[in-house]
Amino acid sequence: MQILNPSIVESVNKAETHFLYSLDKPSKSVVSLSSYKRNKHRFALGTFENSESNTVCLVDFDEESSSFHKSTLSTNVSPVEQIIDFYSNEKITQLLVSFKDKSEKGSFLTILKVDNDSLTNPNDYTTGNKINKKFVNIKRLSLDPHSTCDSSRFSVVTRERLYVMNNFEEELTLDYAKDSSDKYSNSFTTGKFDPHNKDVFALSTDNVFELLDLRQDSKSRLNVKSAPWHKATILDLSFNPNMPNELVSTGEDTLLLFWDLRNTSKPFDTVNFGHGHWVKRLDYNSYNDQLLLTCGAGGSFLHVKDNRFEALTPKTISCNDICWSQDDAWLYCSLLSSGLRVEMVPKSLKSMLS
Repeated sequence: MQILNPSIVESVNKAETHFLYSLDKPSKSVVSLSSYKRNKHRFALGTFENSESNTVCLVDFDEESSSFHKSTLSTNVSPVEQIIDFYSNEKITQLLVSFKDKSEKGSFLTILKVDNDSLTNPNDYTTGNKINKKFVNIKRLSLDPHSTCDSSRFSVVTRERLYVMNNFEEELTLDYAKDSSDKYSNSFTTGKFDPHNKDVFALSTDNVFELLDLRQDSKSRLNVKSAPWHKATILDLSFNPNMPNELVSTGEDTLLLFWDLRNTSKPFDTVNFGHGHWVKRLDYNSYNDQLLLTCGAGGSFLHVKDNRFEALTPKTISCNDICWSQDDAWLYCSLLSSGLRVEMVPKSLKSMLS
């Protein structure tokens, strides 16, 4: 375990102090985990270098001491493409990780599992359960929020196919699959489970999305598809966690389109925040849906909604991924090319929204 002092950078607005943890290699994906400790925040990430010397690690941020603690989970591994929390708890950290398989020109998934009591042990304490299937062109991993640690579902969206996998008592089965109608022109780009309906999944194809009924034996009349209001490919979707039938989409055209899923002929709001390049990721605040994060090559934004969403803190440094802390709804983390940046919602805004 490493204990490092971060660089502390104060912006013109003194309320916007942020903390930076430097990485020795580039990274593409970060996810927040619960630390189960007061004033501490945990993030998991993996490095993405074209070699077999990459790592998967945990980075803890301590608010009281303004310091970072790093624990390495796995070393000398393939480049890490994506990483998601796979029902970690107070005793066990469990991650679903997508690794780039350079030898076979594809990707493979592994469930990494570690006993949290062993995090200070320098020995190899991480176990990995490799999923014996090669995936080509993985676009997005997503965990079903309705799952439990004993029976969990997750999705793998590739360019040509959607896989919905069920992991029941560590036995992995394919629950649902859908193929792209044309692998050259109608490719899948991203997908998410609906937090308000366990049978609904949103899947994007190029510049539109549709809602799927995941029940295999269902004669569902679900027939929801968005009109093509996006001018280019959709790269991410996010359901409003606090309001059923609301979804936001974004992508290569840099627009954020807000949809009422009961009428997808046109978005009920369209906002352009000034991202100069593709918007790769967006994330609603699970506690307060007036807050939204976006990021991409053009920078990262914290947005706040009064009558409509407005950009609050634009940062022009390229950002690969972004997420809210699981332990504090007012703290978030951005994954930059230079490292991990931890920021807090300005106190004035927090007071207004509380």
